[in-house]
Amino acid sequence: MLVRAKLFLRQAAPGYYRLALLPYVKARRFTQRWRRVAVYANQRANGNIFAIELDITAGFFAVITAYLYILVHCETQNLTPTIRVTGRNYRSPSHDRNWINNYFNVITPMTPEQRTKIDKGELKITRIKSINDLGYHRKYKDILTIEFAHHLMKKHLVIKDDILAEVDDFFSNTLARGHTLGVHYRGTDKFVDAPRLSYDVLFENITNYLRDNPQTTQVLLATDEPALIEYMKERPLAKPLFNWASSQIFPGGSSPHYAKDADRYILGREALLTCLALARCDYCIRTASYLSGFASVLNPALRSVMLNPIYHDRFPDWELWNRQRGGTQQCRNFEQVATVGAS
Repeated sequence: MLVRAKLFLRQAAPGYYRLALLPYVKARRFTQRWRRVAVYANQRANGNIFAIELDITAGFFAVITAYLYILVHCETQNLTPTIRVTGRNYRSPSHDRNWINNYFNVITPMTPEQRTKIDKGELKITRIKSINDLGYHRKYKDILTIEFAHHLMKKHLVIKDDILAEVDDFFSNTLARGHTLGVHYRGTDKFVDAPRLSYDVLFENITNYLRDNPQTTQVLLATDEPALIEYMKERPLAKPLFNWASSQIFPGGSSPHYAKDADRYILGREALLTCLALARCDYCIRTASYLSGFASVLNPALRSVMLNPIYHDRFPDWELWNRQRGGTQQCRNFEQVATVGAS
């Protein structure tokens, strides 16, 4: 919300911005700088192990983005990461409190000495409430690309077999073989990060795509708004429409990851399943969203179009939006990342 307020006040009332909001922004930045100093002071005692607990209250893939920034830092600084993820949005009492383990097999190559140090509880673990506490968004903005994020996930975060099998089963037994158009509409509270797109504009883009791509076999819709599902049912398409069913979407404009009645484990699982399903499509029409942005991380070859711009410059949508507009950021050579980070 702060990002949008800053942009609006800077343009509409620059005098008020300087008087009212700018002092708050400066104070916030000052506090974040001191937090970063504390993080590095705390971690120096760990030697070449970087031990972080991510206690971030955010969407599933926003947290994964924070995780990836830490991996980038460790790769560039030759550190071994040990990362716990305990934010309440996906923390379930019936599953591992370190909820990243509920969805991924976390791969962290370690020496026997490092493993012993962790097992004995000799590490100082720094708890992070916001990725801004580390400042990595700015520091590694030009290093974390779609391709490098894909490389990091393959190396460190291997999706569990039962989750992959569920997506395989859906594509094998529910969808027909052939060309699949994926559609992702992120609504509810997303107006904070991007202008809200009307259903009519989305529908027009779908129909135009189907007209221009007659080889399309079916359309797969994923959304956090039940109203859009009803809207699409009332408007027949030239191809069959399938809804990626989610039990954790709620009427009335409530964002799933902040809903009080949500099953936290299922909520995270369905977010990951939805992303995997979109990544399996041949083309994706989407609105601004970490979730469908990460479909391109899981499958960098995915062709997609984002229909609304974002207000901030956060990965991955900022890079995808710039590529869409022709300002493609080239993939870095992975072997050169350590050199880039040290410069």
